[in-house]
This record gives sequence, C-alpha cells and structure tokens, in this order.
Amino acid sequence: MRHIVTKKIKSIVDRKRAKIFLVKYKYKDKIIKGRIYGFTGYATLMMLRVKENQKVKIDFRVIEGECALAYTQKKEVHILSKDQKDFQEDVTLNVKKGFMRFRIVGEAASVELEIELVDA
Repeated sequence: MRHIVTKKIKSIVDRKRAKIFLVKYKYKDKIIKGRIYGFTGYATLMMLRVKENQKVKIDFRVIEGECALAYTQKKEVHILSKDQKDFQEDVTLNVKKGFMRFRIVGEAASVELEIELVDA
C-alpha cells in the first residue's frame, strides 16, 4: 500500500467520496480542523506557505478504516501518520521555505483531525 499511497499523495488531483467531509481552514492562524466520515480517495486538506523547519501540532484520530496523513513539497512526500488510531504529536517539518500541501489518503475511513502550524 505504501507505493500506492505515495503515488496518490504526489498527485495534484483530488479524488474523493465521503459521507461527510467537513474541513475548516483558518489561514491567518494556519489551523486545519476536520471531521471526515466514510472517506475513500485522496484529497488536499490545505496548501500554504511555510518557513524552514516549522513545527506542526497534529491531533489525528482514525475512527475506522485505513487512512494516511502526509505533506508534500516539490516532489518530496513525508508521511506523518498511517493507520494509527490516535496520533498526537508535535512534529518539526522537514521543509524548505516555500509552498507545501497537506494531503489525506483513505479507504472507508472516518477521521477527526486538527493541525496547527507554529513558529519554531
């Protein structure tokens, strides 16, 4: 599944089917909050400009199904969480100054998430 996940995360196209796909963006505060139920496919949660070695707080909970959370920059893919029931962590992103995308890939997944970018 890793090769398929990586290929879908690199894609610039979104293909998703979900019963509920509620994702709120607070661009000024750089926060993503979402509830996703019955999700199958892959989608961009947020695209934003970052500073080098910026930190991110992640609260990612997989309720059911299979799901991976990742970020991409240029052609690099970094998987933050894959099929973990509860994932809460402060992570230092391995990014260069510029744009990046948070992506989600799932199969019959229900997920609750909150992602916040903070200065290091």
